[in-house]
Amino acid sequence: MIRPVHIPVTGTAIGGSFTIDTPGSGHPPFSLNTTVGESAVSFARRYQKFYDQANTENSRGWLVTPLGPAEVISYARPDGPPNVVALLGEFHEYATAGTETGLGIPKPVTSLSALHDVGGSRVTLHWTNPKQRHEYIFVSSTSEGSFPADTTSVTIDLGQYSYRSGRSMFYVTCFVGQTPSCVGIINVSSNAQEELTPFPFYNGIMPNWSAWSTVADPRLTSFEQGVRSNNLAFKTARTPDEKAYYQIVKTVDSGVQAGIWRQFLGLTSEHKYRVSVRLNTLAMDKSTNDWSLSFHVAANSPNGGELSVDHLAGKSPLPDGKIGTEAGQIVRYGFGHTTQGSWVKNTAEISLPKGVETITTWLRHSGKDSTGVGMDWIKVEDLGAVVKIDKSAK
Repeated sequence: MIRPVHIPVTGTAIGGSFTIDTPGSGHPPFSLNTTVGESAVSFARRYQKFYDQANTENSRGWLVTPLGPAEVISYARPDGPPNVVALLGEFHEYATAGTETGLGIPKPVTSLSALHDVGGSRVTLHWTNPKQRHEYIFVSSTSEGSFPADTTSVTIDLGQYSYRSGRSMFYVTCFVGQTPSCVGIINVSSNAQEELTPFPFYNGIMPNWSAWSTVADPRLTSFEQGVRSNNLAFKTARTPDEKAYYQIVKTVDSGVQAGIWRQFLGLTSEHKYRVSVRLNTLAMDKSTNDWSLSFHVAANSPNGGELSVDHLAGKSPLPDGKIGTEAGQIVRYGFGHTTQGSWVKNTAEISLPKGVETITTWLRHSGKDSTGVGMDWIKVEDLGAVVKIDKSAK
């Protein structure tokens, strides 16, 4: 029997959906809406009422929520208040999601990346930590489990952990006390990494990614979790079509550019990579306004620094010197050229210069009163060392 896990929620809610899920477990996520300014105590009591009612009505014995009953307990912490609210769980590896970003929930890691070693016996994970406070990091499939808060890379011996039974999914979670963030999550094979395992989004952004926009006003953009089918939340996806969730990006004004971006870290310098992504223009066929959806990839500079919003918007030169809307572009859709509501795979290859181990990928969207464009999957494959031609040879 797995001991109950205390998940503290503290402070007040900003208003949104509070979601709990267990990565890769096959259990359905549980969500309960909060209200603006609602206290953690009030939320726990409402949760307890829902839990009691749901389990009374659950005559078939199915798991209604991955959490057990709520309780207000004394939770001693040297750097915090003595009394907090805890949700008592029945599984060990929880993570949070949803649009509720208060209640003491930490921000997630981004850009989780995975690299097999040459022999295939180890996987090295790399990620970027949030700027906001967290106390430690949990990494799946490691004997240590928890790592210091500033950890950004871990190597996993596949012969000792769950990969022995065929598992190829890894995830990373930030914690404050025992309150988890959303996950960074990645699937890895011998020469490829992809975002295949579904997990609910944090604040409208799918795991591993960050939002960007040319305007600061949040009313001019929208980032949402699309749901392909709630039934798919029970499944481990084997193909992108089996993923339960997909990203939606909307813009309100024609002068706004916005999207999502992530890096792939720890790649091999002077190797060639194939980047594949699935996009959908959704209902934009009906739009008569000028709009666009494009996807891009670029090699970073040798120092691996992040690209700026001006880079992502095509206003500043990329590290290779290219500038403009077509810089780094894999594909572009717009008025008269759409996916007709289908998910379309687009592919490009990129070679990393000497000393460069990072690429940045990003989605860019613009359009007045956009009804939204979508993305659901990305894959990066290592095609091996770039073949160099000796120009001095006759």
